[in-house]
Amino acid sequence: MISILWIAIVTALAVGVVLARKYVPKPKKAQKWEKAQIMKQLLAMSENEAGAPAVAPARPRTSAKPGRRPVKFTPKPARTSQQIHSGK
Repeated sequence: MISILWIAIVTALAVGVVLARKYVPKPKKAQKWEKAQIMKQLLAMSENEAGAPAVAPARPRTSAKPGRRPVKFTPKPARTSQQIHSGK
């Protein structure tokens, strides 16, 4: 009885896979005129990039504001195992 159930399940899955593959839309291929338009756009973009600098000028990375000194924090001392166990 169980083997009939398994056969039915496997058959249903196989039919589902076949139907799913049949009705899934396939990707549309670009036509020649669409390819030509894409090539023209890429060519125009590459010509525009040729005139522009390759790397933007770097800005100084200062986080300090004028009139203020940067603050240096001292690192905290590491806790010892005795301090951890004693609850400090």
